[in-house]
Amino acid sequence: FFDGAVTPDDIDGSDPEPVTTADATFDAETGDYVFRTVLMPGDYTVAFTCLSDTDTEDSNEDLMFLAPLGESDLVTVSAAVAVENVDF
Repeated sequence: FFDGAVTPDDIDGSDPEPVTTADATFDAETGDYVFRTVLMPGDYTVAFTCLSDTDTEDSNEDLMFLAPLGESDLVTVSAAVAVENVDF
């Protein structure tokens, strides 16, 4: 999750840096990968990568990020309202 409308980038000490990250886990009952995190109200760019384990904090890696399918990658978070179904 990145603050505002930005092009996602890896964690490397240069902007934009993610506000938070979340590991996706497989839900065998639904066949979906799910993730949860807590954010302050605001607009966030949501992106997904399968290569986060190759990212090191002190260098710039060229990670491929996926944006949500069929929708903007900008998600608005409101106080006390869950954001659900960000599909990649």
